[in-house]
Amino acid sequence: MKRSIFALIAFVILFLIVCGQQGCEKQEARKGINVYLLTGIDYLSAGKLIEPEESFRVGIAIENYDKKQKQGQVCIRDSVSDSYGGIPSYGKGECSFFSVKEAEIKETKKGFGKALEIKPGTTKVYFPSSGYYAYHNIPEMLRPYQNTLYVSLLYSETVKATGTIEVPSQDVMVLNFDQDPGMVQMQVQKSVHKFGDAYEVRITINMFKQENACKKQEKLEFDVQGLTMNFVEDAPPTEMVSLKSYPIYVDIQNDGGSDIAAGEANFYLSGFSPTVLSNVNTKLTNSGYLNKKTEFQQGGKERLVFATNAVPAKLQAPFSFTLRLDSCYRYSTFVHTSICVGKKSGVCSLEGNKITSNANSAAPVQVTSLTERVEGSKLYVEAIIENKGKGKVYLPTTNCDLLQQNNVNEKLKENMLEVSVSSEEGFKCFLQTQDYRTIESTEGIASLGKLTCYKEIGDEQTRAVPFDIVLSYVYVQSITKDFKIIP
Repeated sequence: MKRSIFALIAFVILFLIVCGQQGCEKQEARKGINVYLLTGIDYLSAGKLIEPEESFRVGIAIENYDKKQKQGQVCIRDSVSDSYGGIPSYGKGECSFFSVKEAEIKETKKGFGKALEIKPGTTKVYFPSSGYYAYHNIPEMLRPYQNTLYVSLLYSETVKATGTIEVPSQDVMVLNFDQDPGMVQMQVQKSVHKFGDAYEVRITINMFKQENACKKQEKLEFDVQGLTMNFVEDAPPTEMVSLKSYPIYVDIQNDGGSDIAAGEANFYLSGFSPTVLSNVNTKLTNSGYLNKKTEFQQGGKERLVFATNAVPAKLQAPFSFTLRLDSCYRYSTFVHTSICVGKKSGVCSLEGNKITSNANSAAPVQVTSLTERVEGSKLYVEAIIENKGKGKVYLPTTNCDLLQQNNVNEKLKENMLEVSVSSEEGFKCFLQTQDYRTIESTEGIASLGKLTCYKEIGDEQTRAVPFDIVLSYVYVQSITKDFKIIP
C-alpha cells in the first residue's frame, strides 16, 4: 500500500494594530477597538492544521467600544512563500476597507449606584472576498510546517487631552493635565520667568510615541519531553523476600518530536550487586521503532524486560538499596521560524524574539530566543540554545557504553551538539569541526548557549524569510527507585 505523506500547515496568529490615541485601550476597559478571528469548519484559527489543497477562509470580527464611528483598513498576510498559494505574503498581503459604527452606551442602575452598559458596534470582514484559499505543493517536512498569520488594522483617532491652570494665590500656580492612554503621549512642562515687575508663564507640550503600547508580551511555553521511562509498579515490588523470584520491567515511551530507530536507545540498570540480586540484565536497547508523538498519534511505546526471575539473595538482616536506570539515546530538535532580512522599513520588523511557543518540536533541548540586529552591512541572528530537560546533552558521536563507564574522552563531549541551519543563501554561522577548529558554515558543532549567524545585506527593504534549525545530540537522563530485601 502506498503511504501518503502530508506536509501540514500549523498556524500562529498575531494581531498588529496600528492606531492613534485610544487604539491601545485594554480590552478589560472596554474602549477602543477589539479584533478577533471568526471560527468555524471552513475558517482559520490559531493552532489549526491545514492540509495541502484544503480550502479555507479567514473571517475577522471588529468591535468598536468608542462613541465615534471608526473607518480604516484591515490586512492579512502569512509567512509562507506566495509560490505555494494560500494567503498572500508580499507587502501588506490582502487588504479590505471596513467601517464600524459607534458603540451604544447607556446608563443603567446597579444596586444603589449606576453603571454604563456598552454595546459595541460590530462589523465582519472576510478573506478572500469570494472563493477560498488553499496551499499547493508544500515540500515534505519532518513535522507540521509552522506558519504565522499576521492581521494588521489601520485606522485614525483624534488625540484628546485636557489641561487646566489654577492660581490659588499670587505666588502659586498649579498645572493639571489629563489624557487617555495610547500610542501617542503628551508631556507638559511649565516654567516661570520674571521680566521687570511682571512674570511670564511658558507652557511646553512635547508629544512622543509610546513604544510597544499595543504589543502584548507572549509568555513562551516549551514542550521539553523526549524519551520517558518508568519502573512498572510491583514488578518488582518495593519489598522483596529472599530467594523468591521477581520480574523487573520498565516502560518507555517517546513523548517528543523526534523518531528513535530500533536499537538506538540504550538503557543501563545499576545500583545493586549480583551477589544481592541475581539473574538481572544490566543493559538493554529498544527492540522496536519508537515513533515521535504528534497530534494524530501517540509516541512509540515498549516494555523493557530486565528480568523475569530476579532472585534476592538470602540475607541475615533487611537490606535497602536503590535501583538506578540510565537512558542514553540520540535525539533531535526541529526549529522553524521566520526572520526579517533587510534594512529599510518593509513588510516585517527586526525587533523582538522570533521564537514562539510552537516554534520548537517537543524535545529536551530548545531554542528559547532568536533575535536580530544590523551592524554596518551585516545582519546578525543570535539564537539561545538551552537544555530545558532534566538530563545532560552530549555530541551525537558519543559512545553510550563508554560514557556509562565514565570514559574521559566521551565526558568531554558534554554540552555540545550538532547544528544545521537552513535559510536563504548567504548565511554563515560560527561553528566548530569535529576536531574543534572554528569554521563559518551552516553545519557544524556548537555548544549550549549562544549561536551567532550573519549575512551580508544591502540597502534593500525588509522581507520575511524562513529560518530553520536542526539540533542533533545524545541525551542522557536517569530515574531511581528504592527497594528493600526482607530475609
